[in-house]
This record gives sequence, C-alpha cells and structure tokens, in this order.
Amino acid sequence: MENNSIKVDLVGEGSDSVVFVHGLGGSSSVWWPQVELLRKQFRLVLPELPGSGRTPAGGKLSISGFVDTIIEVLDAQKIESAAFVGHSMGTLILQHLAVRYPERVKRLALVAPVKAAAEAHRAATRDRASRVRKEGMGWLADQLTVSALSAHTRETSPVAVAFVREILLRQEPEGYARTCDAVAEGTNAAVENIRCPTLI
Repeated sequence: MENNSIKVDLVGEGSDSVVFVHGLGGSSSVWWPQVELLRKQFRLVLPELPGSGRTPAGGKLSISGFVDTIIEVLDAQKIESAAFVGHSMGTLILQHLAVRYPERVKRLALVAPVKAAAEAHRAATRDRASRVRKEGMGWLADQLTVSALSAHTRETSPVAVAFVREILLRQEPEGYARTCDAVAEGTNAAVENIRCPTLI
C-alpha cells in the first residue's frame, strides 16, 4: 500500500489489527519472523516511517510527525483502534501515540523500550547523522553489526549479520540522518497517562 508515499505492508485478514513500528535504521522487514507467526490470526500493518526503508524522508522529521504518520496509516486503512508493537525508537513513538490518542490504542508491546536521549547521547546521535551524510551507510553497517549483535550471534548466525548489514545499507543516508536528528530532538511522553495494557 502507498499512502502519500508512505510504504505499508499489509498481511493477514484477521478482525483484530496489529501495527508494527520499527526502530532507527529499521524497516518492515525486521518484523517478518513475527509476521509469519501471526498472519493467520491478525490483520498486520507494517508501515515504513518517513526516511526509513522504502519511504522517502520528505521534509524535516520528528517523533511527533511519526505519530501523525501512523494515524494517517490507520485512517487510510479504516482502523479505529489496534494493538501496537514497537522496537527501540518505535517504542518512543508509540508512547507518544498512546498518550495523544488513547482511544486508538488497545494495547502496547514495547521491545527494547527507550526514553528520550540524555544530552550526551543527543550529541552522539547528531554526530552520527553528520558522519552518515558525509560517508554514507557502509561504516555504520560495519559498526552496528558488532555493537548491536552479540559475539555468539556473529559467530553462529551469519545470516543475522547479513540481514542487519543489508537493512542498514538499504537506507537512504539523508533519510537515516534526518531520523537521527528526530531522535536527537525527541522528548519523553507522559507515560504515567498510558492506561492500556502494556508489555515491556
């Protein structure tokens, strides 16, 4: 599906919808093991956020803008409410979504949840964006396959290493950099106001 250039994978025909939101440098593909397990029971919605995967960045990106994107996708699919699963940056987006639109969120599952970055980490994220703009994604793919995967995974699952590299190398550098900028400027959601069942 395309919704104003937002790429969305739609899988399954269940009556209940589950929306998956990827993290920084991710795409809908990171969820495919879960898709294979759940596609017979649920309607699965996997958007690729602006600046990630197959969706162009457009203008300036922000966490708030990503929330708006998800609501646009829900509206385009005529989904009143859904369960949501997020990873990393996606969990911060979903925290804001659940606070702003509680009536749209039945439940949350937050995988490796994050809060807004501390100031030192904001600077490091901006530095990463700057380097990606200058050098592209290759150095980052090499770095993250070491820092984001365990030694055991690197030794025993070369397919996982190749998958992480491929997902990162497929990212448009400017889109990735703008997403880094969005993360660096992100704020914390008022999580005390989240009332739906939440799995962390």
